Amino acid sequence: MRVLHAAAEVYPLAKTGGLADVAAALPAALAELGADARLVLPGLPGVCDGIRERREVAAFGPAFDAATVRVSLGVLPDSGLPAYVIEAPYLYDRPGNPYLD
Repeated sequence: MRVLHAAAEVYPLAKTGGLADVAAALPAALAELGADARLVLPGLPGVCDGIRERREVAAFGPAFDAATVRVSLGVLPDSGLPAYVIEAPYLYDRPGNPYLD
């Protein structure tokens, strides 16, 4: 089974509440059961700084009022699970949590 989890936050890279905990734990639990579990995350500064071994896998633009959008693939620091990061600086390169303007 292949499962792609989309979340606005993931522990320990970006956390405001329980969603970050579930986004980190559920894919890891499914991977332990044999699923190909991956995540897709917004390119917030904490996420971009924390994902290891990131490499670009796609680029396009303009989209969503962003001049360019890149998608990189790396691994989460705690679990080693694959994670795609949507890098759209216009949208995500800002301080604070995912739910602020």
